[in-house]
Amino acid sequence: MKPHLLRLVLGLLAGLMICAALPPWGWWPLAMVGIALWAALLGNQAGLQRYLISWMVGLGWFAPSVLWMWKLTPPGYLGGLLFGWTIMVGLVGLSVPPNRWRLLMLPASVVIFEWFHCHAPFGGVPLSLLSMSQGRGPLLPIARLGGGLLVT
Repeated sequence: MKPHLLRLVLGLLAGLMICAALPPWGWWPLAMVGIALWAALLGNQAGLQRYLISWMVGLGWFAPSVLWMWKLTPPGYLGGLLFGWTIMVGLVGLSVPPNRWRLLMLPASVVIFEWFHCHAPFGGVPLSLLSMSQGRGPLLPIARLGGGLLVT
């Protein structure tokens, strides 16, 4: 497999790990592993490649975790997935530099994404947030100090 395609597949895997940490699955350590894999994949990549890797992370993260929306509104599910969450996660990856600063900027960009995700559009859609993955994890007490965004 070509290296750039392998990175896309691994990006999807990173997103699936983040998703598996969310309820109802609740395998909370996988959120940290997924984020670490995502950060590693962004290293030394051009902007378009960082965007595409992150788009795949968003697909793995949100496609299964909001699948319930399909029964409510199939067009809303597809629209939210293809024109909302995946694009926003792709922009997170694009905003992160490919050098070692990505280890600081990726978490900061994810916090900004989750803040935006909770407030816009139309008052926000706080679904599948990273903080939700830590309900049984050791980071939960941090929420008392700074809420879900600090946990993220």
